[in-house]
Amino acid sequence: MTLTPLQTACERAQELDAKATPGPWRKCSAHDGKCQCKSIWSVPADAPVLEVNQKWGAPYATLRGVDGDGLGSIGAKVEAVIEMIEYGEIPEEQMQSNKDLIAFSRTFTPAAAKALKIMAEALNEARCDADDDLIHYSIGRPTEDAIQRRLAKLTAALTAATEHFKV
Repeated sequence: MTLTPLQTACERAQELDAKATPGPWRKCSAHDGKCQCKSIWSVPADAPVLEVNQKWGAPYATLRGVDGDGLGSIGAKVEAVIEMIEYGEIPEEQMQSNKDLIAFSRTFTPAAAKALKIMAEALNEARCDADDDLIHYSIGRPTEDAIQRRLAKLTAALTAATEHFKV
């Protein structure tokens, strides 16, 4: 059987879902939802899965003096740090919305893939059944009952598909 682009996309979403850190994901809500760590957490794994940044640029390694009279003095201690030449920044509200969207997508995408797969299979089955109905109709067999059965099957499939959207 040849897969439609929708079926291929659904299968890809399910493959990615199976390999990703388990969902649902949520933005960090430590400290009564006022956390500024910018992390997205996997609820089942109780671990961060990514960080959403507000600023972007080019990171570079450098040395920073941590005590003493400066980098030129004897006995000065330094530490290696990564700093960034900033190129731009998005507004805080937009960064928070990005975090919400990423966390929501982790739950929604697998649910949508399951629902779309059910609908695609139901529509394919309905098409095959409709082809059978046309054959029966052409030889004089009544089809009203068959059509009602097909509609009932499609309705049941669409109802089952919508159950996956309880995210």
